[in-house]
Amino acid sequence: MGRFLLYLLLALVVIGVGFYIYQRNIAPVPVVASDLDKGGAFSDDEKTGLKTACMAFMKKDPDKVCGCIMDKAGTDFSRFDREIMTATFKEKLSDIVGLTKGLVDSGIPMDKMKAAESDSKQRLSDLMKTCGSPS
Repeated sequence: MGRFLLYLLLALVVIGVGFYIYQRNIAPVPVVASDLDKGGAFSDDEKTGLKTACMAFMKKDPDKVCGCIMDKAGTDFSRFDREIMTATFKEKLSDIVGLTKGLVDSGIPMDKMKAAESDSKQRLSDLMKTCGSPS
């Protein structure tokens, strides 16, 4: 039993070191305080990226669900939320890590950063329910 726990601990350390090496090479995505406010500029590139990622992610009724998401994304969500949604739909951990690193590098107070991250997750979950996403 002791040997099993030793191997398990060793595996966790190796995984932790591997993740550290992986994430330290990811460039931060620039984030400013205004990116955390609802609305804001929603460029054509961001719209296209979000819609493409959404259409690829949704297995059932992508036109209906993604149309609903796109209707609400420009007004009800911040730029940071939209970038998190795009990264989530693409299922790219590196994009999420880059956004988080950009948030840390931005100089925004820690309490506002934590609130932005947790609120973003909750708003995305609520949006998925509202738009009838089966995922």
